[in-house]
Amino acid sequence: MTFNKIVICFGLSIQCAKGCAQLHKLSMPNSVQSQNPAIRKLEGFAHLSDVERTLLQEISGSSKRIDARSTLLAEGDEASGAFLILEGLACRFKLRSSGRRQILALLIPGDTCDLETFLQDKMCHSVEALSPCRIAWIPPEVVGRFQQHPNLARALKTSALVNEATLQIWLMNVGTRTAVERLAHLFCEMYVRHRVIGRTQGQSFEFPLRQTDLAEISGLSGVHVNRSLQELRHKQLIELKNRRLVILDWVGLQAMAEFEPGYLHMEGYANFAAIDGAVAEIRTRHTEPPQRLAFEGGSLGTVQIRRSERH
Repeated sequence: MTFNKIVICFGLSIQCAKGCAQLHKLSMPNSVQSQNPAIRKLEGFAHLSDVERTLLQEISGSSKRIDARSTLLAEGDEASGAFLILEGLACRFKLRSSGRRQILALLIPGDTCDLETFLQDKMCHSVEALSPCRIAWIPPEVVGRFQQHPNLARALKTSALVNEATLQIWLMNVGTRTAVERLAHLFCEMYVRHRVIGRTQGQSFEFPLRQTDLAEISGLSGVHVNRSLQELRHKQLIELKNRRLVILDWVGLQAMAEFEPGYLHMEGYANFAAIDGAVAEIRTRHTEPPQRLAFEGGSLGTVQIRRSERH
């Protein structure tokens, strides 16, 4: 009788699929259990004190609703503070005189936008709500208070570095990856980001982007985006409907995109992403060892499949 023995190396060995499932269910720190997406995100970069969490909670308490496709800030506007996304999806973008635009970043719950605006007179990009959003405005004097809290300041600085690293990855996507690889990479990134803030259900999350938005992110035409989505569906990697993205095959999608989540610096959340589905995938397909599985925290583990004969 032939069987597969799976050993996952991440500081310890797990000898069976039951162990993998237990690893997947490991609880995160109590502070991460907060429903506030900003606290959940920033706790991944630095351990926040109770005072720092309270400050973020107070900022979040004063929020307002924004309609989809509303401009929050326009290029050339006077810089007068920052804001925190609490619900919905927004983007940074640059607009050409022809009307064409390039989306530079996606802002999900927990993301702060333009904390450095007090260092400049005018906005150098625009910000738009891509879906109905709830935002909290952060006046310049409150932004200045962040520097009085060392752990919070460190977390926000790390978040800014992640934004810069993500922009570099997006540039590489446009310059070196095929159309379908660009979209696959974007879907992997967005899944990990949503999972960290507790906004996923299984292997799915809200995804209100239109095909025109995907085109403006990836530098593709609408027709090319449509064909690439069809290819991802045909390969049974994703399902996209009713403003929700479902990842059907995390391992396959990650492999297609060559997705390495280290640039997101989420080492504080080193649980397996969709480990149960990954183990099932290994069991049902012939795989040459070693195969790599993604961690939410950016680290990667090695999966070794050993075959032995039992009579």
